[in-house]
Amino acid sequence: MFFRIFKTKISFGILCAALSVAAVSLTDEQSDEQNQRTVKFYGDYSADALTLPDQLVCVLNQLWKSEFVDQGNVHVKVNEKKCFGTGEGDEEITAIVNLSIDPVTGDTIGKVWYDDQNSTAFNGNDGIVYIKGVVSAAPTPSEPYGRFDISVVEQLNNGGAYTVDGDRLSTMRIIASGHVFKFVGQSRDMTSMPSAPPLFDSFNTFSSFADRNARRAAYNSNGTNTVISYDNSEICFETGSIKDCYSTDDSTATQTVGAYGLYDTAGKKVFAQVITPNQLMIGGTSYLMPYGFGGPIMTSLHGSSSTGPGLVTSSTSATLNGSPIKVAWLARFLQYNTPGSSGLAMDADTRLLLDPNVAGVLIDIRNEIGPLPQAALSFPVRARAGKIL
Repeated sequence: MFFRIFKTKISFGILCAALSVAAVSLTDEQSDEQNQRTVKFYGDYSADALTLPDQLVCVLNQLWKSEFVDQGNVHVKVNEKKCFGTGEGDEEITAIVNLSIDPVTGDTIGKVWYDDQNSTAFNGNDGIVYIKGVVSAAPTPSEPYGRFDISVVEQLNNGGAYTVDGDRLSTMRIIASGHVFKFVGQSRDMTSMPSAPPLFDSFNTFSSFADRNARRAAYNSNGTNTVISYDNSEICFETGSIKDCYSTDDSTATQTVGAYGLYDTAGKKVFAQVITPNQLMIGGTSYLMPYGFGGPIMTSLHGSSSTGPGLVTSSTSATLNGSPIKVAWLARFLQYNTPGSSGLAMDADTRLLLDPNVAGVLIDIRNEIGPLPQAALSFPVRARAGKIL
């Protein structure tokens, strides 16, 4: 799925996609280890409102590329690890990009399509993503986010089984203006994709902004505002009258590894199924894989005392059912619970938050962009050098 729901005091959605720009061919093992992902939580909060801008600028740096301008519909490959890390999102997905230059403003105008079904990690939830945007300026030291305005719609690709607005999975808008970044959207409220209509009618709404120069941010999730302030040693969150501050000293954080990768001796991924036997030996210790490839590896299937092998790398001796195998961590979580000084001023202006409900009207973007141009898929993938952002 193009959108992910991640943990905050009140969860809100994020956009995640990126084009692969690897100049050399890497093994699965090398690619995964280059893009290992660390997610940080502070008490019950997440600071994703701070990391999201750089991730999305990274995405646009690779989507809006000079060699795609005035080339019609260009067939590209998208890799979600590039900007968001291993263990999150699709491994690879086919996309089509169409860019042109506005003759009056000089802005780069673009539209993008991609289909979840073309993902190597396709899970059966088939959605088509439509992206429309204008890039006006590249990032600079004084304007680290550049200047752009991007809108996104994801709909369920179900052959017309759903009606009216029932096939809308999510909508969002992203606006960057120098050192201020704004993000607003809606995502359908569902814990799993139902097999038959109707889909749930309610939507999660979310809005955030980050001001890099002021070291301030804020987000709204389903109507509740949270303000963030930070410096080099602590980060504070304020929701209503409640203010919580935490030390950002990594030595105080509790670490949990949430995903591992399994590879053969040549570095190719091994998709181990949860079958018997499925005995993984790492450094002389036996582990179970309750969720198979890509999930946690634990010494016990039950109980809070279950522990995995930690930050193992592929150089660690390991076997799977008696055969040599490589294991490497993909994603880890750092939990910070040490209180900060609470001395930071909480002066982020929540009036800068966009109204989350405006994302609901973006559904017409898919009609403006038009159907997925399947013919472009018959052409080879274009070169990935150069950029506009």
